[in-house]
Amino acid sequence: MNVESKIKGWNHRVLAHNDDGEVYLEIHEVYYGDNGTPVSYTENAISVGGEDV
Repeated sequence: MNVESKIKGWNHRVLAHNDDGEVYLEIHEVYYGDNGTPVSYTENAISVGGEDV
């Protein structure tokens, strides 16, 4: 992979949120624009589940 390449499109990121001083983490889909910087992310977090960790 070329180090100079830019991300364009959607991928998943862990985002920190603050609710009255309580910080929590959620997984969101993030969209990257032409220059490779985040432009937007989904309003609702993605659910994660499984049988074990």
